[in-house]
Amino acid sequence: MIRVSRAIAAAALLFASAAHGADVRFVEGGGGLPIAMEEWGNRAGPAVVLIHGAGFSKEYWAPQEADAELARRFHFVAFDLRGHGASGKPWREEAYADTGLWADDLAAVIAAAKLDRPTIVAWSMGGYAAVDYVRKYGTGSLAGLMMVSTTGGLIPANKVVRADPAYGRANTDLMSGDLDRFAAGGDALVPFMSGSALSPATRAAWARQQFSWPVYSRRAMRGFRIDNADMAGKLPLPVVFVVGGKDAAMPVAGLQTLAASLPHGRVLAFADAGHTVSADTPVAFDAALSRFVDDVHSPATR
Repeated sequence: MIRVSRAIAAAALLFASAAHGADVRFVEGGGGLPIAMEEWGNRAGPAVVLIHGAGFSKEYWAPQEADAELARRFHFVAFDLRGHGASGKPWREEAYADTGLWADDLAAVIAAAKLDRPTIVAWSMGGYAAVDYVRKYGTGSLAGLMMVSTTGGLIPANKVVRADPAYGRANTDLMSGDLDRFAAGGDALVPFMSGSALSPATRAAWARQQFSWPVYSRRAMRGFRIDNADMAGKLPLPVVFVVGGKDAAMPVAGLQTLAASLPHGRVLAFADAGHTVSADTPVAFDAALSRFVDDVHSPATR
């Protein structure tokens, strides 16, 4: 995250939701919460739903939205997770602890966009929301699942790589209501997120997204469910786990074991990427996304 003054941070809180596309609309998610979503691309093409991670927003997928070839071929939908971006921001823990609410948010987005067998591309914490959907609604309405820099809780927490202590300190600062400390935590987190140097524009965009995640929402999410190991055997659809070679937090060996246990699972590694694979190596990532969507819609897969 870029360092910002209190005045700039306050402005970011007010205007973050307006920084992305102009065609944002709202649907009623779980518990009646407003969920912000947008669509682009070829409405007649295969559908792809993009789910961002903690502290970010649908704006995270800007590199993919800028890819003209992807837009020519596929119908994209991106939305802001509850507590993030322009979506509603409950302050009670139960609004985040109930996995059914996260599932309902995604279901509402899919229904509003009238999607037929979408491929879900879920990054980081977004992977947990994707598994929450499968827990409640199953996989019958989905074409495939692309899990980017996430286990989705499918691997028991005690088998996940422990992060560097500095990572933990940065996350603690991100729970602070003090804007300077929060900004410092974001700065400290950047090396753990990206596998390459960030441009000023990207740093500013990430800061804008972080500041749209209020402290009360961050704290309320402590009750968020992270153990979905019971769902590991309930994924009959094509699943690809995407990992960055510079992402020390991902249990690659565990993901390989998990993928091998699935009927249609595999692991795809990007050597030069960190946790933010789609931002670090957008050209290679977009090509992989395109191939995966083609594969899941091929006659052999169906």
